[in-house]
Amino acid sequence: MTLRLELRLPRSRVSLGSEVALVLTLFNDGDAPVELASLFNNNTITNYVLTDADDREIVRVNHVTRQLLFEKTEPRTHDEKIHTLAAGGSEQRADNFCRYHWLERPGTYHLRGLYRFRDIELLSAPVRFEVEAAPLSNLDTVWLYHYGEKFLLYSAWIAEAEAAGRELVLRESARFRPQVINYNRVLARPGAPIAPRVAFHRSLLAGNPTWLSWLEGQELVCQLASEGQTSAGPFRFRLPGANLRQVLQPIANADGSLCLLLDWDPGAPQLFWLKVARDGSELGRAAFPLPASALLLRGVCDENGGYRLLWFSAATGQLCTQALDLDQGVPSGQVTAFGQLANAPRALLVPPVLGSEGYVCSVSTLAQERAVEFAWWSLFEDGSAGPAKVTRAEVPEAAQVLDISGELNAQATPFVLVRSHRLLRYVNGSLQQSLEVLKDAELDPAATERLVITPRNDVYLVTSRPGVGLTERRLHRGTEFDLSEIVE
Repeated sequence: MTLRLELRLPRSRVSLGSEVALVLTLFNDGDAPVELASLFNNNTITNYVLTDADDREIVRVNHVTRQLLFEKTEPRTHDEKIHTLAAGGSEQRADNFCRYHWLERPGTYHLRGLYRFRDIELLSAPVRFEVEAAPLSNLDTVWLYHYGEKFLLYSAWIAEAEAAGRELVLRESARFRPQVINYNRVLARPGAPIAPRVAFHRSLLAGNPTWLSWLEGQELVCQLASEGQTSAGPFRFRLPGANLRQVLQPIANADGSLCLLLDWDPGAPQLFWLKVARDGSELGRAAFPLPASALLLRGVCDENGGYRLLWFSAATGQLCTQALDLDQGVPSGQVTAFGQLANAPRALLVPPVLGSEGYVCSVSTLAQERAVEFAWWSLFEDGSAGPAKVTRAEVPEAAQVLDISGELNAQATPFVLVRSHRLLRYVNGSLQQSLEVLKDAELDPAATERLVITPRNDVYLVTSRPGVGLTERRLHRGTEFDLSEIVE
């Protein structure tokens, strides 16, 4: 019996965050057929061994490892498929090493295949590969819901890799944490900078393909992806006028069509609506005026598939909301204005799906008090008197705040990033505590930072560190109720 194991990498240089594709082949070089276990199924027969630049072992993984990433309490370990490998025959398995182990830093690595079955042990020759630094120029993250709960996380970004050039990467992560993935493939290599957006699935049911869209000059480009590969498009749509800027999350409908909403200012603020079918045909377009004083324009779906626009009025200081018929691209009903806010808002946080209580949250900076202020608004109750609740959290750098961004979860807890010239601070609006996460040399003025909140309220910071690329760090678990006790 003469068996041989060979591992091959289609790409020996990959960008940090993109897939490490591999092909593992088991050969029968003998003159007689052999009965043995397949390279597939849930077991510890097929392994991958990762080593560093000096060939020191980092990790050894197999399909049981992947089950543990999915937090299986009793992983299946003995699903062995016995088959006959003919004389001179072979069995091949294409895979992605990132599905078993997420690579968090650039560098030189080696990868081997290891096959173990009964008294057989085969180790392939090491294959050297480079993981290149690939700073992100743009990043978008969107949760896909299934039966009303967070199910899969989609992340799209542009990586600026020195050797590979500009790459558009789409990653599908499981609900446990961003690094537990199903795929992270390069969809395209744009020739010019773009800011991709991933559509939110309005139906709250998994199953439809994934829409991506971005602006290229006066054109809106849309593309469908399935299982991390382009399935249709790109489709291009010429847009009217100048001063176009995509500001709202694209919305994928239950029938697979796409609705896009763009801020348009041909002399007076307007909202431009475009609806696209799955085959790329245009189903309709329209524009309607927005108040000239509208600030912090946002959009949010409710649990029944409805949609509404939200903004603050610079003229009155009021929170305003307007229902929108996404299927026809027309406003529905009257604008509702809520009570005034004493301190001008710097951010308006909306949940991925508007819950039964209808809360959104505004964030203001209070420089003299060295704090940020959170104001909760219930869209389903009379808000004429103002927000339903107001709290504050101490932020020593409040006087130097450049930007505030964040997320609001289903329980209306605001999670915020407060950025100054020299510091990035995480603030939890419910705990009213903050945590310093990046400072000085680690801060890149051009970096894109996002917070990802898992279904169990674990908080991850997703950012691009200077000269590195995609970096993901858990700031705290949802079960931790004191940020001061968190040790790096």
